[in-house]
Amino acid sequence: MMTPGKVRSRNENFQFEETWKQYLHTLEGGGSLQPDPGLVGDREYLSAQIVNRYGSFKGLRILGAGCGTGRIEAWLGHQGADVVCLDHSVEALRVSRIQAQRSQSNEHFALGDLTKIPFVENTFNCIYSGGVLEHFEDISLPLDEYFRVTRPGGVIIVSVPNLVGVNASYGYKPLTEPLALRFRGASAIEKNFSARSFRQPIQAAGFDCLDISPTFFNTFDYFPFKRMRTALSAIGLYAKWCRLLDRFGHKFPGVAFGYSFMIALAEKPKR
Repeated sequence: MMTPGKVRSRNENFQFEETWKQYLHTLEGGGSLQPDPGLVGDREYLSAQIVNRYGSFKGLRILGAGCGTGRIEAWLGHQGADVVCLDHSVEALRVSRIQAQRSQSNEHFALGDLTKIPFVENTFNCIYSGGVLEHFEDISLPLDEYFRVTRPGGVIIVSVPNLVGVNASYGYKPLTEPLALRFRGASAIEKNFSARSFRQPIQAAGFDCLDISPTFFNTFDYFPFKRMRTALSAIGLYAKWCRLLDRFGHKFPGVAFGYSFMIALAEKPKR
C-alpha cells in the first residue's frame, strides 16, 4: 500500500521507484489510480479512532509516514488536519502532491528516511503508517522514530499484513516469493505478522498498544476458495458466512482468516 523510507534490498527499492513513475505518468495524464480496498479499511479505522479520541481532525498535526500514493493523507488534509507527507521517494511525493491538489488539501511534503525522521521530538499528534513496516528488516528502527516524534499522549495508527490472512496463506505470496529469490536474488514480498509479533515491537518502542483489529476483509478471492464463495452464494449462505468470519476476526485479530491486514492503535504515554 505505502512506501517505507528504507526497504529491504536495492532491487525492491528499484521496484518501488518504477511503480511511482508509472503512477506519476497516469496522474499527469489526467487518469486516476486503481481503488485500493486496504486504504478504505484504514480510513474507516482512522476516522473511528481519531474522532472518538479528539472529536475531529481539525487542528491535529499528522505525519503520513511512508505516504506512498498519499490518498489517505489527502483525505486527512481535506478533513482539516495539518498533514505532513514523508517518503524516501521523490516520485512518490510528486504523486502525493497531485492527490493533495485534486482533494484541495493543503499539505506539506518532506523527503526523508523513516529510520531518521527529519523532525524534532514531540512534533505530531498522530502518525499514520499504512502498509509500511512490513518492508523493513528491523521494524524497531522506524517505530523508535515514530515514538520520538510523537507528542506525549499522541497516537500512531499502523497497519501490516496478517500472517494468516487469505492473501498470505492461499494467495500469490507462497508462489512468487521463492521465484523472486531464485531469479532476482531479492524479494519485494513483504513480511506478515501475527497479533503477538505486531504488538511486541510496538510496545518495545515505548508505546501502549491500545487495540489491534483486522482490516481489509478479503475472503475467498483465491483458489480454491473463490469456487467456495460461488457455491455459498448460490445457496444463500455467503453473507452469513462473512458475518460469522467478521465477528470471529474482531475477537481474534491474529487469526482472522479472510483479513489481509491488521491495524493497530498505540499511544505514547503522557509524562
